[in-house]
Amino acid sequence: MPVRPLWLLLLLTVLLAWPGTPARALALDRRIDQLHHTAWIARDGAPTEISAIAQTADGFLWLGTAAGLYRFDGLSFERVDLFPHGGGLGLSQNIASLTVGPDGALWIGFRLGGVMRLPDGDVASARWYGLEQGLPVGTVFDVQPDRQGQVWAGTSRGLFVLRGARWVSQGSAQGLDERFVDSLSLDPDGTLWVSGPDRRWYAHRPGAEGFVVEPALDGTKHRVRLGDTGRWVWDGQDRLHPQGDVHRGWTLDVASGALLVDRDGSFWVSTSRGLLRGVPARPGLPAQGWQRFGRADGLSADRVLSAYEDRDGTLWFGTVNGLDRFRPAPAVAAPLPQGPDTGALAPLPDGTVLAGSVGQPPARLTAEGPPQPLPGGSALVQRDGTMVGVAFTDDDGSAWLGGIPNLWHWAQGRLTPVAAPADLPPRRPVQTLGRDAQGQLWAAWVGFGLRRWNGQGWDAPAPTARRNGIPEIVMTVVRDPQGGFWRGLASGEVVRRLAGEERVFDRSDGLDLGIVLCLQPWGQAMWIGGERGVVLWDQGRFTALQLAEGPEPRTVSGIVQDGAGNLWLNGEAGLWRVAAADVQAWRRDPGFRPPALRLDWRDGVLGPSPQIRQLPSAVLDTAGRLWFSRNSGVYWLDPAATLFAPVHAPQVRLTSLVADGHELPGSPAPTELAAGTGQLRIGYTAPLPGRPERIRFRHRLLGLDASWQEDGDRRQAVYTRLPPGAYVFELQALEPGQWQTPVSRWPFVVPPAWYQTRTFQGLLLLLALSAGWGVYRWRLLAHGRRVQERAEVRLGERERIARELHDHLLQGAMGLTLQVQAGMEEMPPGHPARARLERALEQADALLVQTRDQVQALRIHQLGENLGTLLLQQALALRGERAEPAIELVQTGEARALCPEAVTELLMLAREAVQNALRHAQARHIVLQLAYRPDGLRLSVSDDGRGMPAEPSPAPGHWGLRGMRERAAQLGARLSWEPVTEGGTRVVLWVPAQQAYGEAGDAGATPGRALWRRLTGG
Repeated sequence: MPVRPLWLLLLLTVLLAWPGTPARALALDRRIDQLHHTAWIARDGAPTEISAIAQTADGFLWLGTAAGLYRFDGLSFERVDLFPHGGGLGLSQNIASLTVGPDGALWIGFRLGGVMRLPDGDVASARWYGLEQGLPVGTVFDVQPDRQGQVWAGTSRGLFVLRGARWVSQGSAQGLDERFVDSLSLDPDGTLWVSGPDRRWYAHRPGAEGFVVEPALDGTKHRVRLGDTGRWVWDGQDRLHPQGDVHRGWTLDVASGALLVDRDGSFWVSTSRGLLRGVPARPGLPAQGWQRFGRADGLSADRVLSAYEDRDGTLWFGTVNGLDRFRPAPAVAAPLPQGPDTGALAPLPDGTVLAGSVGQPPARLTAEGPPQPLPGGSALVQRDGTMVGVAFTDDDGSAWLGGIPNLWHWAQGRLTPVAAPADLPPRRPVQTLGRDAQGQLWAAWVGFGLRRWNGQGWDAPAPTARRNGIPEIVMTVVRDPQGGFWRGLASGEVVRRLAGEERVFDRSDGLDLGIVLCLQPWGQAMWIGGERGVVLWDQGRFTALQLAEGPEPRTVSGIVQDGAGNLWLNGEAGLWRVAAADVQAWRRDPGFRPPALRLDWRDGVLGPSPQIRQLPSAVLDTAGRLWFSRNSGVYWLDPAATLFAPVHAPQVRLTSLVADGHELPGSPAPTELAAGTGQLRIGYTAPLPGRPERIRFRHRLLGLDASWQEDGDRRQAVYTRLPPGAYVFELQALEPGQWQTPVSRWPFVVPPAWYQTRTFQGLLLLLALSAGWGVYRWRLLAHGRRVQERAEVRLGERERIARELHDHLLQGAMGLTLQVQAGMEEMPPGHPARARLERALEQADALLVQTRDQVQALRIHQLGENLGTLLLQQALALRGERAEPAIELVQTGEARALCPEAVTELLMLAREAVQNALRHAQARHIVLQLAYRPDGLRLSVSDDGRGMPAEPSPAPGHWGLRGMRERAAQLGARLSWEPVTEGGTRVVLWVPAQQAYGEAGDAGATPGRALWRRLTGG
């Protein structure tokens, strides 16, 4: 299968002239291996045999393969079935070409013939063109819409143009002799260029009737227009040069391949042996030789079938095994002599950086070229086993390297060894190096404190080398502009020596970082990095730096400030940049959380930050570049450059709607879901193939969510048991600090199921109320029956007692009285015992009267009189033959049958109240008031006597008032005393209907009032 020049599909020279296009896509000064490369193969879900690539306005990348059409959003591949219901020549979906027209529709050319127009990715709206529309059987290599609205198709059977609904062949009548057209391209002026395997070139200019041949291009394999340098051609002698100047350019070492020119002017050649990239000379930038990148370098396959540059400048290559992407890398991996490894860094005055590591000989690194080994480095390898654990740039521009256990001094192009102290154990690595304000060089070895180099040898350990009897383990040292010399310890402490005095900072001062890994002066302040983050020491106070979002920096072993004053941190999860203005705002207000830009695995920054040696792990070179050491290698970046090229904000769209496991058709969302939907899954995406990892989503469901729900990089929202109602699903995508999309909305309705309707719910409520009423009535009747049974038991017991009193006590007492009276009459008058017997008989008569009264009280429920009548009779009996006080009965309401137990208690309570009025009130008038009400019975006894308190207290030894309260409580009634306005006292007894009337208690009450009383207990 020949490789086709897909650069012609867009003719990237047009892109160079478009307004708003970023000026730089891929940095011209970077080699191909310094670009950020990602490959997808079959195990990642990618298709194979990708012969065509195109991007539509919504941001999706479309891949034409031998197995059909695929859509790619940057993270997942989705196959689009172009013939779900049949159709097409042999139903083959083998695709040869893809082109996006001016109207945004995707034009698809098939390997076995036929063309399809696919608008908005909607297969249902697709238009198929085949034999019936004039296209012959044969491969459609290219489809090209022009500016006049015509659509051209280059096929293995010639050139065709779409007129109306039919394709018309173009041949000799139009000045075109080609019967095999595999290349179409459109110049910025609208000229259409056509060529075939014989490499003759024909031009169709706007307004012309036919084609004209261009003999000057005979034999040319490819032709492009490259910015201001004019047209370049790849001629038959495999020379790539400006047209008409064969002495410039290059000779390619490949006989065939497809050519793509990116918007920066770099040449990319797709071959069967990988990719080739060449950069022509530019002002201030020399020409680069051809760089090869193949499967051994990480390309998905050596055989490259297609090439494409998207609207954001990202380059895509389709191979026989998958898909490859190249984009600018904000941080570039610096090559080390023996491959990636962590490195100790020391900037040198010439702009290079001295580096060495555990497995690497020391070398000088540059941003432009390969590493430069140090003369004499082999001696360090032989002597110290290639172990460079720390590097330090001295004041005079020389550098020091710490090995095992010796030091090495790089100065004037020579590497000089400095022996370690003789009293150190063997194979002890150097941990840190530094010079204090007095110019003294200090070094610390793993597990030991600082030692000073006096120019001839090492001084004895300082007394501070042991703290509390434990050796002081120094991790890093630095001096500050005020003359202080700082050291960070593995114990989490920081020590500052100034003017011969030392100050130790620890947790009691607010320093809680775990192991201290780096120190970086910042004016009068000091940045300190450690296992748990970063703090700033400023005027004797420590303040922890907390960022606005994302993971907090941890294991920060490098802190550096760039030329613009921005703060950079090298931490476990990546590199952070905090803008200088935000740092100052945080310094003024420690409660402010500054935003930060993070570079991590998504940008090619791999591995964690160093935790033991290679400290500090961040430096600034003399050219203003930043260098970072990580466990996966050394990286550099230019802080003055744009870290992320501007991108076109993608369009947010739904990808799936699944209700209860059933896929719902269409997007936007259907207006109505199935009633009773239990679970709704909403899948969504925002196509940004060049940089999808940084997209963040948030959503909310109006009608349910009160605020936005932050999704991060998750691309699905799940809702369960949505109540019936109308909803609007709102979705927004954003890249923090870069762009955000407008809020997209999809309304839908969840209708109620039959059991969720108001009618059904009303019936349920009515049923519940009816059931509750039935239960209440059942419990009420049961309670009434229990009360009635208890009352009958009590009344039966009272009747038994009354019978016993009458039949035994009264009869016996009367018989005894008669016998005593008979014996007394036999005594002569004046006998001394006769008088005593007469008094005894009088007392016995009084006792008999009282006993009869008790018997009557026990059987009062059998008398049948009205309660009012009984109350009045009882009161008059208590008054006796006296004329005063007058006693009056006032009765209101219709008299009702009362519970027998209530009658007894009422009479006893009224009796006590009347007796109190007769004995203590000195009243002239007593009124008995009896009110029958639906909700209860009210009994009051009023007098016009001297009165008593509203809450009277019983006198010692008097039990009448207490007995009244006890009777009222036993009856379930409420008893109170009220002063009468005219003078006197009113005793009021309120008996609820249930206690007064029993089962008949609600008779006469309205149903509503009776229900309310029962529900409220009133």
